[in-house]
Amino acid sequence: KPIRVASTKVLSLNGQAVAVIQLVNPNTNIGAEKFSYSLQVLNDAGISLKTLNGESFIYPGELKYIIEPNLDYPASQVKDLNVIINDIKWQTGDKFIKPKIQIRNLETGFLEDSLAGEVGLPVGGHGIAVKGVVWNGETNVFKNIILNVLLRDQSGIIVGATRTMVERLGAGEEAEFLVNFPWSDRLSGAEIKATQVFVEVKN
Repeated sequence: KPIRVASTKVLSLNGQAVAVIQLVNPNTNIGAEKFSYSLQVLNDAGISLKTLNGESFIYPGELKYIIEPNLDYPASQVKDLNVIINDIKWQTGDKFIKPKIQIRNLETGFLEDSLAGEVGLPVGGHGIAVKGVVWNGETNVFKNIILNVLLRDQSGIIVGATRTMVERLGAGEEAEFLVNFPWSDRLSGAEIKATQVFVEVKN
């Protein structure tokens, strides 16, 4: 079965459009160790503003998010996203296993209730901070680990999205991460216990 684009969403971060793409691999016994995708950014009239091309991968049975944090257009100008997946290189599940990289000690807080200076904003500033630890449970070293961070409201709707990267994580090591979301009206409904961090790393 083909990789399915389950949903797309356009959010705003600092006024700029952010793309959130949810992919599903319905195959529980095979994964795609590599595939290409194109992301077409559309305005209200359905006219293409730009097209982004990228490569990724997806493990057997995985639900995966791809976040493009800056589409170079104000969020008010972007109406829709069109995603096309091609050039899939399939691999059997026994040869393409998701590594044991875990998120621990995840905390989310409104900056009014924490030290805003810790995330580079003025103390007393407005926004949301997300911090935690990523742990490598494998015996080998991983590089360029992408962490896709989602904020949700009480209904489970995504209200904020961004990504960060851990450049290197040795066997058994852990590293702290910290991201911040500058204030927007949409974030007022964020449920701090609903934050999700999805690890993107290839074995």
